[in-house]
Amino acid sequence: MGVASLVCGALVVPSAMVTMIPATFVMLVTRPDRGRSGGEWVASTVFFTAPVILALLSLIFGLVALGRAPLRSTGFRTGAAGLVLASLEAVFILLPSIARGY
Repeated sequence: MGVASLVCGALVVPSAMVTMIPATFVMLVTRPDRGRSGGEWVASTVFFTAPVILALLSLIFGLVALGRAPLRSTGFRTGAAGLVLASLEAVFILLPSIARGY
């Protein structure tokens, strides 16, 4: 579980890079020339779906690894590393973007 947490945490940023291209095309289709159309949320949904799912999986796997593995074991350490990595990515990448409404 600890390794799965670390791997999912490491895949958050690459998944954001991969979903950037489809989100750009969706943004071009859903944004009007003037004003707001009400469909701006679609591009954000396309962009954040994979990174948020991977971050949540990393957090879940990390918490399970911390609960099941004995203290100071390899599983405990990798679970803690995955938990910290996903938390830092959420704080520095996902939360500011969501707070701004992107």
